Amino acid sequence: MSSGGDDYKREESVALIVIVSLAALSLLSLIAAFAYYCYITRKVSRRLNSHPLP
Repeated sequence: MSSGGDDYKREESVALIVIVSLAALSLLSLIAAFAYYCYITRKVSRRLNSHPLP
């Protein structure tokens, strides 16, 4: 039979896994957003360089 301490440790480890997973997901989202920002900036820069304003 499991004691209350074992249940608490299990819940604690599940919570830790969830927190680490969400942190990793947010970090990947941040990297993807930065990569997309760089892509758009480069695309706009190329367009402005190829079509100078009068």
